Amino acid sequence: MNSARWTLLMFAILLASGCKEWSKPTVADDQRDRRVVVSLIDEQAAQAIQRQRAIYPFYFITGTAELNDLGRRDLIVLADIQRQSPGVVHVYRDREAPGLHAARLRAIREFFENEGVPVGRVRFDEGWPGGDGEGAEAVVHTLMKPEMEPVTVGIAGAPMALPQSGDTNNKPY
Repeated sequence: MNSARWTLLMFAILLASGCKEWSKPTVADDQRDRRVVVSLIDEQAAQAIQRQRAIYPFYFITGTAELNDLGRRDLIVLADIQRQSPGVVHVYRDREAPGLHAARLRAIREFFENEGVPVGRVRFDEGWPGGDGEGAEAVVHTLMKPEMEPVTVGIAGAPMALPQSGDTNNKPY
């Protein structure tokens, strides 16, 4: 047999050995696949909750201090995290009245206590996770301050000087 026929024969044998009769997925296969997808989504949500450690107004029934289903689900995850590693929990205060916000804080503390979280070691902080940030206008204002110190930056050994104080002819923006 020449090498071309030999190669073709080997390819046909390999192809035939890898073939499997296709069958329609069963209900059990479909349920297993759904469980895998749901568990991956749940894991991603838990990682987001862990990273943010935040409680938002939409976790409550509007105008009340009663947690909704989403709030209870996420607080269960957050309680587990706080039991293992107590720290800051950001409780974002929207436009609700001070009395409602205080009632929501009490509800969160009670929820954590019922879940076995050492509430005395948890610091509740109002605001966004990571702080309030700075608006774009303030950032631009900071970047345009004339007191900028000279800074040399370079790419592949080619330095480029940024403007010094009072230099208005060579602005990088």
